[in-house]
Amino acid sequence: MVSKFYKLVLMFSRFFGSWFLAFFTAIITTGFFLFGRTKIKVCKDFYRVLFPHKNWFFYEICVWKQYHNFSRVFQDRFFMYSNENLSYTSEGWEHIEEAAKKKKGGIILMSHMGNWEVAALFFKKRGLDLMLYMGTKQKEQIEGLQKKD
Repeated sequence: MVSKFYKLVLMFSRFFGSWFLAFFTAIITTGFFLFGRTKIKVCKDFYRVLFPHKNWFFYEICVWKQYHNFSRVFQDRFFMYSNENLSYTSEGWEHIEEAAKKKKGGIILMSHMGNWEVAALFFKKRGLDLMLYMGTKQKEQIEGLQKKD
């Protein structure tokens, strides 16, 4: 059911444009933010430890931004395959290229601040071979579809 819904949203986004997907993911992310209060509490606790002298509103804003930044992963995937410009920043390409030239392996760790699928595309464009290992989570739905692709 979720995969059909996801594919339907992508189809409408291709027809109406990327604004549709951005708008739709903003609605879904806001819903998770408003109705997933137990997960929100865990995130707020994290920011309380990181920034102990801030107020409750600051923590709410941090979590709001975190949720909406994470939803950007789905938008990046759409932009990547729809020939829209995708902006990015990176550090350390020279180390990766050097390891590839010397036929050595390496480990690249990514946080939720980056999209692994977009990174893999940029590796491919630069002619770098890459083995991607990812763990799985219980009940992953949309992300499972993306990993399968």
